[in-house]
Amino acid sequence: MEAQFHLQCITTEVTKFYHILSAFTPRVVGQLSVGTLNSRSFRDVKPEVIQMFEQTKLELFEQLISTATMTGWLSAYMNELLIFSNKMSTT
Repeated sequence: MEAQFHLQCITTEVTKFYHILSAFTPRVVGQLSVGTLNSRSFRDVKPEVIQMFEQTKLELFEQLISTATMTGWLSAYMNELLIFSNKMSTT
C-alpha cells in the first residue's frame, strides 16, 4: 500500500484513505468499523485492513500441510514441508 503512495507522491492521510477504500470491494469496506470510516484516516484503516486479511498461524499451518503430499518416506515429506514453510517464512 505505502509503496504505491510513495510512487504516486500521495502524502495526505485523507487521500491515502480514499485510495485504499477505492481498491476494496464493497464487502470489504462494509466490514470496516464505523469509527474507522468516519475518521477518514489511513492510519486508522491500515491496521483494521491488515487484521482482516492476516492469516493466523493455524491457517498458515493448515495451508502448509494441505499442499504437501506424503510420498512414502517421512523424511522426504518433512523436507517438503520445510521447503514450503521457508517459502512462506513461517518457520
